[in-house]
Amino acid sequence: MGSPISPIVADIFMDSWEDIALNAFNPTPKIWWRYVDDAFAVLKTEHISSFLTHREKGIKFAFESENEQRELAMLGCKLKQTDEGKPHTGVHKKPTYSNRYLDFNSSLPLTVKIGLVKCLTHRVIALSSTKRT
Repeated sequence: MGSPISPIVADIFMDSWEDIALNAFNPTPKIWWRYVDDAFAVLKTEHISSFLTHREKGIKFAFESENEQRELAMLGCKLKQTDEGKPHTGVHKKPTYSNRYLDFNSSLPLTVKIGLVKCLTHRVIALSSTKRT
């Protein structure tokens, strides 16, 4: 999304599209969750293509399915279904992740350094379903 207004336009369009599509499509997804133009849905594999092309032939929706480890990444969160069928969440790290952040010996203000630690800590706590002691 390039323009500052793009997220607003995308949200308005997706809100309208999902109202029509979710009410008209059968069977409806077991789970439907959307953030701006990213959506998370649980539905059978054979219904994905027809659901995404339903009502809007001119727009192409991209989708991802679980990988071999039964994981799916969305908005920095790694979603996984355990062998028992229970959901598990964690922090998603892209393949290009380098584990490098700012140098704490740099001349950046201390508030920036503290903010980074708080942000990363909050991210792990908020996105992880497993609490370790």
